[in-house]
Amino acid sequence: MYEWKTQKGNQIELTVVEGKMELTADGQEYGEETYKEIKKFVMAGTEYEADFNTESMNHGYKDLVEFFMNDKKMIVIIPDDISEAIWGAERKVAREISEKNDKVYAEYKKDYDKVINVLNQ
Repeated sequence: MYEWKTQKGNQIELTVVEGKMELTADGQEYGEETYKEIKKFVMAGTEYEADFNTESMNHGYKDLVEFFMNDKKMIVIIPDDISEAIWGAERKVAREISEKNDKVYAEYKKDYDKVINVLNQ
């Protein structure tokens, strides 16, 4: 469980669990995907049903919790240290994969440019 106070002083409690989803195509299973979901979200002593909204452009690319209060959509920004605790490992792996792909593409582009230069002579 994660706890913090919002800028307005509301006490937040957030319980996150990891879910698993089987991936299928045309009825054939081909893998499994894990994801994070909110098991319990409490703000100022009241529990709400809530969902994650990750990396919202409108809120400085912060991770958010979205919920409804009095029929209005509300958000709470998740502090960076808590976001890191929730998604840090997954984001590290994604960053490493992206960096590896960038290196492979750079090598490909270098070879491609050589071929184009030879063809243009």
